[in-house]
Amino acid sequence: MPRRLKVLVSAYACSPYKGSEPGVGWGWVNAIAQHQDVWILTADHHREDIEREIRRAPEQYERVHFHYIPRKRYTLLERIWPPAYLWTYKLWQRAAFEVGKGPRAGALTLIAVDGRGAHAVAEQLRGEAGKRQVPGKPTKGVAQAWGDEMQVGTVIVVGI
Repeated sequence: MPRRLKVLVSAYACSPYKGSEPGVGWGWVNAIAQHQDVWILTADHHREDIEREIRRAPEQYERVHFHYIPRKRYTLLERIWPPAYLWTYKLWQRAAFEVGKGPRAGALTLIAVDGRGAHAVAEQLRGEAGKRQVPGKPTKGVAQAWGDEMQVGTVIVVGI
């Protein structure tokens, strides 16, 4: 049996019971966890959903570790100036970065990927990405997805 990698996923929205972005985040977690150990950085607003699902099937999530990062919201400012929502999201991303880089971050290689998301992550970690494969053997990875109904983007970072 091949050695399981340790993968860090940044999924701001992640919920087993919601669709759209939270459902995509949850899908990534489950797809990667089938083959690797996963640490997820996520906002704390779906914490109750996540913990309920883990209680429902604890054996399925033994190698899945959630780190909840709170997001400070300024609702009054957001009503006056709606782009403030994006500013608070950027602050959340910075906090997630600080948690994610940790003392053992290692060397990272950045890979830009299309909207295939979890499938592309799994390909990289299994060494099946063809001409898009990073050189060497990945030892850890980071995945980030963002978007709304109009656009979706994915970035994967894999350590060598």
